[in-house]
Amino acid sequence: ASKGKAAFIGFNAYIDGAMIEGDAFVGHLARIAPGIIVHAGTKVLPGRFVRTQEEADNVALGKVTQVTEADRAFMDAVLFVNISFAGGYTDLFHSSPAQVPVVGRDPGQSEFNHDTDLPTFNGKGEAHLENERFRIIGGVRMDDPWEALGAKIGRNVSIRADEGEQFRFGVLTRLQDRVTFHALEHTELEVGQRSSIGFHVVVHGGPDDASEPHAITRIGDDVTVKDWAVVFRSKIGNGSTIGVRAYVDGSHLAPGTVVPDRAIMINDKIVGYVEW
Repeated sequence: ASKGKAAFIGFNAYIDGAMIEGDAFVGHLARIAPGIIVHAGTKVLPGRFVRTQEEADNVALGKVTQVTEADRAFMDAVLFVNISFAGGYTDLFHSSPAQVPVVGRDPGQSEFNHDTDLPTFNGKGEAHLENERFRIIGGVRMDDPWEALGAKIGRNVSIRADEGEQFRFGVLTRLQDRVTFHALEHTELEVGQRSSIGFHVVVHGGPDDASEPHAITRIGDDVTVKDWAVVFRSKIGNGSTIGVRAYVDGSHLAPGTVVPDRAIMINDKIVGYVEW
């Protein structure tokens, strides 16, 4: 029954030799051990470490729950966007192959992102087709001039304003290797001055129903986000620190907040801790 249905793997989830069936959903920062099958209709909760098949199958053990119709609608929306990308990036590749893996335009021409935009660095729209260390795609406005970024951005960093767009960055302190900035359709990202973002962090925009403006995910000035953390559809006050492998979702942090390592903070409450 699950054949041909979408599955979803959450941000910074860790799948280690496991099988995820169609119509299954792995939450953000969850981990699945080798040999486990996450069956259709099963949702692994955020931050859970599923070590045994029984943990993957038995809701009573507290690691999994049932996939909901809202989860399926989300998975279908992700699939729709990525099918659009498959066409859009193919067209961009045929018209301008050098643009695709580097610093340059997004494909545009989709229902959710109409215009093909060039990133700007200290006010100057620029493509850098020679740069293969990191990707900056689409409507990204950075206060740093291009020349300053080589010393601040690590390898395999991806800043993609090809779905949600209008990303604004103040002057950076540091983006470590493998950082990802992205946003769901019709949402935006803002990052203040002097942010420091650790290894393998994901910052993802999305609708923030609890605060205005709903569409903006914001990281304030002088914020430190530590290795492997995930920030999703939230607003982070100036001077805050988000701990290693913490997960912050739908939350609004006052200035100077310290989120502990591995904390799972959903809608402004710590509801548990990442288990690995």
